[in-house]
Amino acid sequence: MAIRRYADDLRKSDKFNHKGKIDYEISMKTNIYDVNFVRNYQVVNNLALLYDKVKPGKGDFLNLSVGSHEVSLAVSEKFRSEVDELIKNEEILHTKENMVAITISFSGDFLKTPGILYMATRKLAWENINLTEIVSTMNELTFVIEKEDSIKALDVLQSFFDEEI
Repeated sequence: MAIRRYADDLRKSDKFNHKGKIDYEISMKTNIYDVNFVRNYQVVNNLALLYDKVKPGKGDFLNLSVGSHEVSLAVSEKFRSEVDELIKNEEILHTKENMVAITISFSGDFLKTPGILYMATRKLAWENINLTEIVSTMNELTFVIEKEDSIKALDVLQSFFDEEI
């Protein structure tokens, strides 16, 4: 009996209890170069040079996350040579090319919906889609994944938002 009640509670917890309409848009960028390296003051300053070259308004992609000990950079592959030149003397932790970035842009009452980011991430994990990078801002969530998983991930996320929200 306790297991049956627990199963019922789990089913209920999978549904959102959101307070308003959540509008979203899903976009996908291909040919992403993903690199991670040890953080230092100079490399962070050098990466500022990318902001003059990368033009998101013209379709370029750039996500830079500076952690306590490392830096994560996902950028359109056409800027790979510039990135490699900027980080040539750095301690590289990981590089991956030909990746895909799937971005969910939220609007509406998104911020009043607890667990939505968790649920989207969980749905991808259940479908055995490995997330190389997760980049989050106030209204955007970006997953950097392998190219071969991109169509499946897009379908999973689209069906999640169509069914759950």
